[in-house]
Amino acid sequence: MPIATPTSAGRPPSPLWWAVFSVTAGWSLVMSLRCQVHGDAIDMMVRGWRLVFDGVWLPFGLKTSAGGFSPGGLTALVAGLPLAVWPDYRSVAVLIALVHAAAFLWLAMALRPALGDTGSWLLLLVLWVDPWRMAFSTHPWNSSLMLPLGMIHLATALTMSRGRVAWATFVHALTVGLGLQLHTSFAVLAILSVLLWLTGMVRVHWGGLAAAVVVGVAALAPWVAAVVADPELLPAGKGFPMRGLILVYPTLRGLMYWLKMGGLSLPSWLTRFDFTPDCGATADAVLTPLATGVVVLGHLTTLVVLWATWRLVRRALRQRIWRGPAPGTRRAWLERYVGLAATAALASFAVSPTTVMFWQLFVVQHAIALTVVLAVGAFLRRGGAGWFRRAAAAWVAVSVALILAITFGAPMYRQGGRQPEGMDLRYDHPMFHRLGMVDHGSVTVNRGSEEGWWPAALEPADP
Repeated sequence: MPIATPTSAGRPPSPLWWAVFSVTAGWSLVMSLRCQVHGDAIDMMVRGWRLVFDGVWLPFGLKTSAGGFSPGGLTALVAGLPLAVWPDYRSVAVLIALVHAAAFLWLAMALRPALGDTGSWLLLLVLWVDPWRMAFSTHPWNSSLMLPLGMIHLATALTMSRGRVAWATFVHALTVGLGLQLHTSFAVLAILSVLLWLTGMVRVHWGGLAAAVVVGVAALAPWVAAVVADPELLPAGKGFPMRGLILVYPTLRGLMYWLKMGGLSLPSWLTRFDFTPDCGATADAVLTPLATGVVVLGHLTTLVVLWATWRLVRRALRQRIWRGPAPGTRRAWLERYVGLAATAALASFAVSPTTVMFWQLFVVQHAIALTVVLAVGAFLRRGGAGWFRRAAAAWVAVSVALILAITFGAPMYRQGGRQPEGMDLRYDHPMFHRLGMVDHGSVTVNRGSEEGWWPAALEPADP
């Protein structure tokens, strides 16, 4: 059945839309240049350092929550290529911010025929101008790349819904293969792809799929050789399968993060504000209480996400998204995609051997945002524009205030202050100095201590 296209198809976004996108993208670069690093980020830098400065390409990624390491050497490439251009840890953060911008534009243009003008604005405000996305897309972290993969997964799935397209199938499958090398949450994309195919939502070009499999397997060949030599590299060992289903709480925790990430309810460790390093103690005495009050307002937006998610569940059950015929309109197709994405996430929560953490939902953050976008869009089609304008203005005001507070007051983006993000290391190495980690406050090296620190299973050159 052909998918109907609304009358807004082909109409480009307004200049104001592009202006908001551009200003936000520019601010992402500002945040990238202010970012501080943590344990995983330093692990990521190690892989880039070994590749660029030692000529050693490590065939495995970062540690997983279940033990062992992520398979493949993609993490070393993601960290190494920007370091080869600009040997500074912040170059990786800039690259990630640019990848987010490119992936969002791809998704926004792909969804515009389904969402129209109003929906495109909602997507811009709920997903792009979002404190969650801004905070976790502007510093070096492998998890930060999962949202772009998720957005590309949806954009290519939409192309595949219209027919068997070789390039779209290839890229779609490659998002799963690349995700495998970056973070264990790739499993959500794998489950979702299977659900999309089983329900007739996408049409697979088998040649494109075969090519993606060949590329993915070839990229893992060095890792397979490393695992044969050292089985402890395998990402397993902690927890047990179906932990989320048996204990229930881990699955409920995943649902809680779904509600938080759809709105402006931020994790507590990100909101330990201190504006003293940039603004001084007098300003901090005023700004920290104000920012904390805005954080409270952000928590209230969870109610909007709860309403939107309940609407999604009701419609999914009514429309039998797992067994019904393929939708005949782009908007109906998109609603079913979001419902299947929620199903894939729940399945992943249930089978996960470890407790769900918020970064495991980055891969479906676009679907979480679309839950709100679709619900609000339906509400507007029934009227209520006046109420919406006031609510949208408040949402944007809280979003901007939180982004500014994070940029200048959160541990991840300030040097020093209360409970800083930078790490206190007991092992000195040229990498910390050559990549600017010491100069920009990301690490403090206590050279007098005999206790060493270095990412497990890595042996750097002697300092």
